Amino acid sequence: MHSIAYDIDPTVKSRMLGIIESMFHEIEFLKITFSLRVEEEYASWKVHSFIATIWENLEDCMPNKLTGYGKMTPQEAEMLSDRIRVLLQMNEQLLEELRDTIRIDRSRA
Repeated sequence: MHSIAYDIDPTVKSRMLGIIESMFHEIEFLKITFSLRVEEEYASWKVHSFIATIWENLEDCMPNKLTGYGKMTPQEAEMLSDRIRVLLQMNEQLLEELRDTIRIDRSRA
């Protein structure tokens, strides 16, 4: 399992976001000034990729695949399987929410 530790101090984060915003303004200026071609990436495709990764990680957490952590009791295995199935259903809901957006994005490509 992976998780992100938010170790950036809020004050530092705020300053960094300010600098990033300034960078975006400079990049926009350069884009307009030099008529730079822009390649668009669709957020929906990135999110879809993240959802697929979540699905893969959840599948890897099923009891039959968790062999390196010691033996589980049948009750623990059942409880874990049930919870993972709930998360997989939620993951499927995320995909459903995204499907129409991805269809629209593909028509623009």
